[in-house]
Amino acid sequence: MNVLDALCGEHAVLRLMVDDLSRRIHEYDVQTLRATVRQFEAALISHAEIEDDLLFGRLSPSHAGIARSLTAMTGNTSSSAIS
Repeated sequence: MNVLDALCGEHAVLRLMVDDLSRRIHEYDVQTLRATVRQFEAALISHAEIEDDLLFGRLSPSHAGIARSLTAMTGNTSSSAIS
């Protein structure tokens, strides 16, 4: 399996987690909601770290459109972030 396939699969799982939380949020007590959000947070942070290390860190900002996309994803507007 390549990295892109794995990351896309994780995106699908994260979307399912959000959808499930959205549907069931009113059924949860505060303790269950906090636990569910902590689980989602851990999954999202893990995914983002892997994505940063294995994907975004290897993209060359010299390709057309990549620099603009990387800047948008990182929220960094300084030109040094993409050079």
